[in-house]
Amino acid sequence: MGKTGAGGVSCVGVAEDGEDNDADEDDFIPLLLSPSMSSDGALRGSSLLEWWVEELGTEEGVEAATAMETFWQGFFVASIFCQQGCVMVPVNGLFSALSFVGCVFLLVFGQIWDPGGSLVERLYEEAHDLLLFKAALKYSSGSHAYLSSWEKGTECCLWDDISCDNTTHIVSVDIHGLGGGVISQSLCRLTSLTIIDLSGNGLTGTLPPCLGNLSYLIKLNLNGNMLSGNIPLSFGNMSLLQYFDVSSNILGGSIPDSMGNLSSLETMQLSYNTLSGSIPDSLGNISSLRLMDLSHNSLSGSIPDSLGNLSSLETINLSYNFLSGSISDSFGNLSSLKVIDLSHNTLSGSIQHSLGNLSSLETMFLGYNTLSTRIPDSLGNLSSLELMDLSHNVLSGKIPDSLGNQFSLRTIYLNYNILGGSIRDSLDNLSTLKLIDLSHNTLSGSIPDSLGNLSALKWMDYNTLSGSILNSLSNLSSLKWMDLSRNQLNGTLPSSALPSSLEQLSLSLNGHQIISEAWFQKLGKLESPSLSDCVLNISTAWIPPFQLKALSLTSCKIHGQIPSWISTQFSLEELKLTDNNLVGEIPSWLLDMKLSYINFTTNHLEGRLLLNSSAWKGITALNMSNNALCGQIPLIWPPRIILLLLNDNLLTGNK
Repeated sequence: MGKTGAGGVSCVGVAEDGEDNDADEDDFIPLLLSPSMSSDGALRGSSLLEWWVEELGTEEGVEAATAMETFWQGFFVASIFCQQGCVMVPVNGLFSALSFVGCVFLLVFGQIWDPGGSLVERLYEEAHDLLLFKAALKYSSGSHAYLSSWEKGTECCLWDDISCDNTTHIVSVDIHGLGGGVISQSLCRLTSLTIIDLSGNGLTGTLPPCLGNLSYLIKLNLNGNMLSGNIPLSFGNMSLLQYFDVSSNILGGSIPDSMGNLSSLETMQLSYNTLSGSIPDSLGNISSLRLMDLSHNSLSGSIPDSLGNLSSLETINLSYNFLSGSISDSFGNLSSLKVIDLSHNTLSGSIQHSLGNLSSLETMFLGYNTLSTRIPDSLGNLSSLELMDLSHNVLSGKIPDSLGNQFSLRTIYLNYNILGGSIRDSLDNLSTLKLIDLSHNTLSGSIPDSLGNLSALKWMDYNTLSGSILNSLSNLSSLKWMDLSRNQLNGTLPSSALPSSLEQLSLSLNGHQIISEAWFQKLGKLESPSLSDCVLNISTAWIPPFQLKALSLTSCKIHGQIPSWISTQFSLEELKLTDNNLVGEIPSWLLDMKLSYINFTTNHLEGRLLLNSSAWKGITALNMSNNALCGQIPLIWPPRIILLLLNDNLLTGNK
């Protein structure tokens, strides 16, 4: 709801042709000061001019009559304003009458004292411009009544989503949830605007360059629309602008150099557009900038060294572009930086040692690039760091011991590199660590016993490790996800080695381990086990302590029929029993399960594949290849099936 400041006067809405819609000026009768009135109160057409000419002479009389005419016109309009409620006082009593008179004379003499910038005229013009702006908007089915208060003949400072200051200048337009339209240039004529927020309206068209002339603008938010074209050069003229957000549009072209002139800017959001070209060096001049988000565009070239001058910068996000070259050493000067995201580019070279100077850094995303050489020891100085993602690069060498000094670290991704050596004991200092992913590297050696001290750890993923699985892992009371597949683990896995908090488990045991019912005894929260290369020795009458969503048992030497204990898993959606020694027919209870994925390839299942319209209604993928199924290929298949593999069986009929 719009508002005015204390003592302010509201503007009255006008018709879109600029005409007043409240009263006819000729019908308004000033009763107090007119020197010549008819008995019925009507002003005699020429009597005013004749009276002044008679009293003062021709030249002086004409000037006086003109001045009085201007006065009466202002008095008339001011009266209309005041009658419509700009003075918020009781409607009865002497105080009300005096307030009305005061309001009228405030407006009238304000007009006389400033004839070149009539207050009344300005109020009408601003209302007129708002109505032109409204006319260019569209409304969705749910917003047909939106902006219904924007009507001619009403006070525009009381219109929805409009705010005025205490001089009745319109200073804010804040509108959301429309169904499209364009930004009318009439908005540019509201020269006192400090806030424009038109986010989430589905607006189309281009950005009006005249918006750059709004010299008082502090906030411009146009995100979540479908605006196209370029960012106008004139936008660099808004010297007071602090917040600029045009993200999630389809803006193209390059970022204009003039944006570096926005000396007051604190937030720059240009993400999720189609901007191209290089990042201008001039952006390094915006010393007040705290947030820069240029992510999800098509920017190319190197990252300018000048960005290292942004001493107030707290967040920089340049991810999902085509930036190349190395990370500038000047980034080590960003002493206020808390978040850096340069991921999903084609950056190369080494991680600069100077990044270890970022004492305020909390989040570091450098993944999905081609960064090489070693992880610098200096990163161990980042005492505030909570998340480090260096994944999907070509980093080599050992994991530095200094990473154990990052006492705030909660998440670390080093996966998909070529890191070697062993897992360092120093990592046991990371008492707040919740997720560690070291998979897809060339790590070797055994799992250090000290990892059992990481009581907050929730996710663990290693590979190419050797040795035995330690009992100390059961101390990881918060662990929910553990992936030790693709390793060379051996020895006997004690049933007490796994923490009861586990929900997802992926384990490769090289065929040496016998898994019994006791092994699962305390895993009541387990949802998705994936075991391979083991010997599964479980009774068919077993009743598990868990309810699974997915089960994968590959090369687990399962003999006999499909285990009947699976029928107790009422939430099961995915079932993979590949490369085992399963025999017999597909049980009828399996057809009644609400599965979406089945893979029984490379077994010895036999008999007919009996399907009907009620079997596996939700299944989308079925792989029964390389078995001994026989009979006719069914004519009726599950309605949602997308992938069907029945090759290498004994089936007959049309495919």
